[in-house]
Amino acid sequence: MPHFRCDCCQRTFSVQQVKCYQMRIQFCTKGADEEITAEERDHLLEIHELLSQLKQPHLSQPPEIDETPEMHFQLCPKCYTQYATNPLHPVPARPMGFSNN
Repeated sequence: MPHFRCDCCQRTFSVQQVKCYQMRIQFCTKGADEEITAEERDHLLEIHELLSQLKQPHLSQPPEIDETPEMHFQLCPKCYTQYATNPLHPVPARPMGFSNN
């Protein structure tokens, strides 16, 4: 009986019992010929990046990539639903507990 392991929760499932979702993430740079409009610009992010470059000049630019990297993952239905709902933060933050004083 074929099995798969969810790359998110690390649980093992039978393919006959649960659907396996294949996820592919591809990274690419935005081309220099594409013009960014004023609405698309994130000015606060640009300021943050400039300040970061002043603090750490050796980490200012990511390394050049010759080919487009691609990542592959297998997800169970629960992890797929969580990722599809919020792809940038797949694990919800835990609520902070504060004392009553």
